Amino acid sequence: AAWAPMSSTERSEKLRADEEKRERERQRDQEARAQQRAANPLTPAEKAAETEERYERAANVLSNLQLGEQKQKNLREQIEARLVREARAEDDIVRWQQLCAVFRRCG
Repeated sequence: AAWAPMSSTERSEKLRADEEKRERERQRDQEARAQQRAANPLTPAEKAAETEERYERAANVLSNLQLGEQKQKNLREQIEARLVREARAEDDIVRWQQLCAVFRRCG
């Protein structure tokens, strides 16, 4: 069978199926942890360590989001500056062509 690109509908369905599979796995893992905790309750020190790890992970996620937003802002600024430079260059070309037409010679 020859390879054929997926249609956007097929791609969307595959992405949705993959997401559902990840969600089921996450839920299964969460249930397994809950059962393990019920069988082996955590000491207060272990609970505190686990809470601290969760807060640390959340802080890392937030930091990564902020970093991504900053990169996106920088890219927007770079694109805007390039568009401005290109527009100015276009203006210069148009002005040069107008001068050539007025004076009937270029160079």
